This record gives sequence, C-alpha cells and structure tokens, in this order.
Amino acid sequence: MFFSSRYKLLSRGLTTAWLPLVSWLAFTLASPPARAQEAGTAPSAEDRLLEVDTELGAEEWQQRAEEKIRELPVEPEDYSVVGAKHPQKLSQSPAAISVLDEDDIHTYTVSTLEELLRLVPGVDTVWYSPGYRAVGMRGFFPVGAVNVLVLVDGREVNSNFMGGVLWNLLPISLDDIKRIEVIRGPGSALYGANAFSGVINIITKDPNEEKRAEAISEVGGYGSELGTLFFKAKGAFIRPRFRLKVSADYNEAKSLGNPGELASRFTRGYLKSTYDLSGNARVNLDASVLQGRSRYYAAVGETPAQDILEANVHLYGNWDRLNFRFAFDRFNLKLGIDTPLVPAEMIRSLFGGDYPIEGKANNIDAGAEYSVYLGQDNRLTFGSGYLLNTFESPSLIRTHNQENRLGAYFQDEWALLPSLNLVAGLRFDYNSQTEEDYSPRLALVYSPLLNHTLRASFARAFRKPTFLEYGMGLKAFQDLGPVLNPDIGRVLYNPDLGNEHVNSFELGYNTLLFRRLTLGAALYYNQYRDIIVFRNLVFENRHQYIDSVGGELSLELIINPKLRGFLNQAVLRGFDRSPGGEFKDQIRRFSPYKTNLGINYRPLPGISLSLIGNLIGPKRESILDPDQAMLANDTLLIKLPAQFLLGFRASYSFLRDHAEVGLKVFNLLDDNGRQYPGGDWNYDLNGDGQNEETNFAGEPLQRILTGFVRLSW
Repeated sequence: MFFSSRYKLLSRGLTTAWLPLVSWLAFTLASPPARAQEAGTAPSAEDRLLEVDTELGAEEWQQRAEEKIRELPVEPEDYSVVGAKHPQKLSQSPAAISVLDEDDIHTYTVSTLEELLRLVPGVDTVWYSPGYRAVGMRGFFPVGAVNVLVLVDGREVNSNFMGGVLWNLLPISLDDIKRIEVIRGPGSALYGANAFSGVINIITKDPNEEKRAEAISEVGGYGSELGTLFFKAKGAFIRPRFRLKVSADYNEAKSLGNPGELASRFTRGYLKSTYDLSGNARVNLDASVLQGRSRYYAAVGETPAQDILEANVHLYGNWDRLNFRFAFDRFNLKLGIDTPLVPAEMIRSLFGGDYPIEGKANNIDAGAEYSVYLGQDNRLTFGSGYLLNTFESPSLIRTHNQENRLGAYFQDEWALLPSLNLVAGLRFDYNSQTEEDYSPRLALVYSPLLNHTLRASFARAFRKPTFLEYGMGLKAFQDLGPVLNPDIGRVLYNPDLGNEHVNSFELGYNTLLFRRLTLGAALYYNQYRDIIVFRNLVFENRHQYIDSVGGELSLELIINPKLRGFLNQAVLRGFDRSPGGEFKDQIRRFSPYKTNLGINYRPLPGISLSLIGNLIGPKRESILDPDQAMLANDTLLIKLPAQFLLGFRASYSFLRDHAEVGLKVFNLLDDNGRQYPGGDWNYDLNGDGQNEETNFAGEPLQRILTGFVRLSW
C-alpha cells in the first residue's frame, strides 16, 4: 500500500498498555469537529472520537475513547494482484509489495514514469540522458538494468535483445495508468526468467475510468532552452457492455548537455477496448503503434537508433477463475554507434554496407492460469506460459535467431490457522537457447493482531542470458575471435552461458494505525550466484558469488484531509565472496543508502502542492577507458558522490475538474551531478571530417521546468 492507502483501525485486542498512546494519537491526529461544523459538513469518523467528554477521569476517558474507536467503520485495505496473480490484501501478500494508485501518480509525478518509480523504497533509477533511463532494484544494478521484469497489463515488455526495458517505447503514458504494483524481491516463482530482483506490473485504466475526451499539453525547458514537448489527445466511447478508448501523442526531448541535439522523438497511437461477456467474464483488446528515433547508452558510448517502429496487439481477459492472454509484438530499428573508442570509418567497415545496423524482432506471448479451491481454506493456482522471440540482422548474425521459452508453475495458499497462512510455489522454465531452470518460493504470513502482520519467506529466481550476451556472433569478429581471444576463440558473445541465480531470505512487518499511519519494514539477505560478467572480450559465468544484506523502512501519514506525506529509507551492503576479490568493483555499484520523502498540501479546493526529495548514496561505476581502443578492454572506476534531487509540483483544477494547469520541476536545486559517469567529447560522428559534440555515457543533470495544461469533457 502506498501513499493514499486506506487505513484500518486498531484491533479490539489492544492491551491496556496501548491505551494512553491510542488516546494521545487520536486527539493529536484528528481534525477538530468545530472546523467541520463551520464548513457545513458532517463530522468525520475521527471527529466523532473527540466527542468524548474531556472532564472525565483518565481511566474512564481512555475506556470511552477505546469504545469510540471500536464504533468507527473499518474501511477496506488496499490490495495487489501481482503478488499472487489474484486480488489479495497487501498484509497477506507473500512478498514485499508497494502500490502506487492513480491519485499517487497524479499527486507526486514531477517528471516521468521512471522518476516516479524512484519513490518506491529499494528501487533505483539511473538517468543516462532524456532519451534513456534505466530502473533497477535492491542495488544489483548492471548497466542494462536487466534484472527487473516489467509487465503492462500482464504482458512482458522487456527487450529480448538486451534484457532491459526501453521505457520511452512503452505503449502508454502516465495518464493511462490506473495503478503500479511493485514486487521488491525475486518473483521468478510466478513470472519466470528476469524476475530476478523484482517485478513491476503496470495496470492501465479501463475505458469507463477515462474522461469522454481529453487533451494534454506539456512544454519543458532546460534553463532558457526549450527541452521537451508532449502533446496528447484521447477519447472514450462507452456502452453498457462495450467500452473503447483511443489516444494519440507526440513526445520530444533534447539532450541535456547540448539542447541543439535531439535525444528522442516519438509519435504513438494506443487503443484499448473491453467487452463484458455473460457472468464473470471479460475480454480486453489493446493495440498500439509507435515510431520515432532515440539515443540510448551502450558500454562503448551512445547508440543512436533511427527508424524505430514498434507495433503490438494484446488480447487478454478472464472467464470465471480462468485468466488468459495472447500478445504479438513487432520491433524494427536501425542502430548506430557513436564512440571515441573506435573511428567512424572502422565501424562502417566492420559492418559493411548495412550501417546503421538494421534489426528486426517478432515476439509472441501466450499464457493461461486457473485457480481451484481445495476446501474452504486452500487455494491452488496453476498455469503456463509460452514466449517465441525471433531476431534477425544481416550485420550482426549469420542466421535467423529464434528462442522458445516455456514455463509452468503452481502456487498453493493454505490458511493453516485463522491468523497463519502458508504460501508454497514452484515454477519450471524451459529455454531452447539456454539452460532450463526452476524457481521455488515458500512464505509464512502471520497476523497476531488485526493490522499487524509478520512475514518470513524464501525465494529463488534466475535471469537468462540476453541475445546480446549469448547469440550476437558478429560476422566481422568471428574470424578474428581466435586471434583476439585465443583462450576462448570468440569475441563478445558466448553460446555456452548459463543463467544467473539469486537465493533470497526475507523478513517483513506491516502495521496500520488510526486510518492515518502505515508502517512497513523488510530485512533481506541475498546470495547471487553464477553472475554473468564481461571479461577478456567475452561474456562469462563466474561461479564465485556476491552476498548482500539490506533493509527497507517506510512511513506514510495522513496528517489531516489537506496534508499528507511519506518517508522511506533503504540501506544495503554487499559482500564479495570470491577468493580473489573479483567482484569488488561490482559491489561498489551498490549505493549504501537511499532516502525518499514527500509531502502534499491542498490548502484550497483545486490547489495541490507537492514536494519530493530523493537522497542517493555514493557509489562507483566502471566504464571503458575512452583514451584507449575498445578492444583493449581497459576500464576506469569512477566515483559518483551522494546526490540529492528535489522535485516540485503545483497544479490548479477548475471548471469542476474539467481543466487543470500547473508546473512541474525536476532537480529543483539544479544539481549538475551525473547518475552514471561520462564525459563530453568533440567527435566526428558521421565521418564528414567535422567534429560534433557528443556525450560518452551519462549526461550531467539539469533543472527541468515543465508547464502543463489538461482539458477534459
């Protein structure tokens, strides 16, 4: 539950020792009833608590206050779907889960979806440039951010070529999202490969939750320079059993370091339709198309992508307790390489006439799951999924590449006692290109008192090698492999790679107090095994390992109807268990701490003011030495100091919420630090003999001011 969660009451089983605290907090946090009466409204549930006669003696006052608490209505607790693949109270979830709902997204967003995810404890966001950001979790954050599985309405959106997520290629924008559910920790027992350190499930709005017509415009600037543009129009068509939403948008961003250089430009169309069948059955059809260009990051420098075209169709729904999905995705692009490590003429000669490098991918994702009840207190869920991934590029590989992935799983949820639940699950995954794997999970969830929940769990997860790691046998390097790398005989790719693994042990605690305060805590110990590293010009598994110990603490408080806030803290420490200290640089990528805080104030109807802070601890990153040739494989270890980012959002809604204007500020204090090491270069990008400005790796951040207007009918 996150920010705007529904707060339950204390149980009747509170002991006498709690009563002074109950009484004090009730009077401190509640709004005075006189204020409600002056406004001409009925007193709230908290206000009625103050109707206890204050002239009573202390013991009688406490008894009357407790009686009033018992009389207050208990509101429903927030829920999640991602933890068990069916709606479930957060307190009963077998994993640490955070939820951002629609109100949170609207209130606390100051930039993009990736920046919003930074507010979740344990989630890391790295901003390389306005065209490319990456999201990791619980510290284990390789360059490509390949360890987090991201779903949109249950459809996997990770790139099967590189493993990570190209966030600016998602078919949706922030205003399409109803809620975001985040599993903090391994999720392979239900979701298979790549749910290594976490799962992010993005759930979009049903068409009947949209306005009938809406237009959104955003314009942002880097100081005095125009930096970003966003325009969107959408509409909804509603009938008793059929609902349809269509939208179109345009998005453009300039480079931070060089506003004259385009970082990304996209146009996108999106459609979502829903049809209610008889009984408890529904069918959804989503479709989207996106085209444009962007600049991404690779280990050798920036990689400009041109002629990007992505189209997908997603059919999914449910029939009673049977859920099903089928999705098809097509992705085309032309990719270049801008780097000071290799002359432009050499790059073109390596790839022959097909440069920029052309790549095409087709993906099919299908799956089904079903739940049965084995008695009143036992729910069994089982299912399977199939993914077909293809990739072809005349320059990168000699043959058409195809990967078949098949997974099957079960999960049993058994109420051993009214206050004790056991969750056990196991998944098996087959892959035609890499090794098969299995992922068990076991969790105990204990609720000794109402609104107090303890959790103990174990989970094992894996990450499969990406095509970039196991299959990219560059034609230009295949003949040079035995010369450049005589021990292995190949360069870059390794078809013998196995999966990475993590074993995770976790303890958790959650409590809800006074419908206004929620507290969550998690402690975990992770063992990373079979880590894939890039050594001697080739990807390899290292069977030495890394351990990490971490913790997360979150507090969310509604002070009164006008003021609320949150605070969360994550700490992490890594341990290199290899005999020769092989991973000492790897664990230095773990930021030892991260703190998020935010406050929202609504002084008058229609006015909303939010302030958000992110404190990110220091860390180190390894990059290739830009003063050496790429094939020298020399690296530099760069220290990134601690960084504090402050965001601000102010908005005013009027015309009965049919119009909204506002201002969003990212990096309010104008911290020019980098979130990933890099440098500015004068380099001949196109081989015309003239140097152009480019950036090697991450760009320095700047203050970004964005004004926005929303109109709806």
